[in-house]
Amino acid sequence: MKSIILSILLAASSLFAADGVFYVDKPVVAHLIAQNGATVTNNLIAGSTTMVGTTTLMELCPSEKTKIYLSGGPTIEADAGSVLSINAFDQEVKNLANSPCLATFGNHNISLGLTKGNFSVTYKAQDENSTCAISTPLALYQMNVGKFLFQISNAKSLVYVLDGMMTVRGDKNRVDASKKGSK
Repeated sequence: MKSIILSILLAASSLFAADGVFYVDKPVVAHLIAQNGATVTNNLIAGSTTMVGTTTLMELCPSEKTKIYLSGGPTIEADAGSVLSINAFDQEVKNLANSPCLATFGNHNISLGLTKGNFSVTYKAQDENSTCAISTPLALYQMNVGKFLFQISNAKSLVYVLDGMMTVRGDKNRVDASKKGSK
């Protein structure tokens, strides 16, 4: 139940903040899914920066090993054939009024969905008010600073904590804190 409430809060927070952007280092097929269910398929080219809107969900389907850099948030390396989605991404940019210059990021709220495949996630939160949550078919993970490996399918959600810590919210209201070296 708590995972559902957290997902709803993250999605609702997108109504009050700026959109986020991400960068891919390899070509990726992206499905933009609107709230009414309408789907548009785009091909993102390597080196492209893409904005995630507040009214659409973006599903990414890399055909080769790809790194996805979310501005001010996690870096995700997804294996070929993986499926992940950016459900909500709100990013504060502190220097919007300045002349063209390197962006200075503030807090962010990120909700990701990992549907299938293998992922390496490195999360370096730069702001203490930032949040990052990753949902899988079986559990919800509230990320803290660290590096994590995910192996996801419909039957399993395995996460290896290489560095840092996360909070795991599973079925039956079970909440676990997983630290470095645990799975």
